[in-house]
Amino acid sequence: FIDGIIFEMRECTGVNINNFKFKALLYVDDMMLVSESAEDLQEMLKCCQTYADTHYSIFNEEIPSRCI
Repeated sequence: FIDGIIFEMRECTGVNINNFKFKALLYVDDMMLVSESAEDLQEMLKCCQTYADTHYSIFNEEIPSRCI
């Protein structure tokens, strides 16, 4: 299910660490987007929204009180 979001972000830059490029950290139903620029991060958010719109999903924008 969530791997489709990553596919949507295939054109985004993400972050390059030790010649490994990644765009998001995923754990169960949580996702953290990473990027070196605000513009690329905004494009990632657009990709996520497009995916959500086409798959009848919504994102929770609330930050749980347990997050630090």
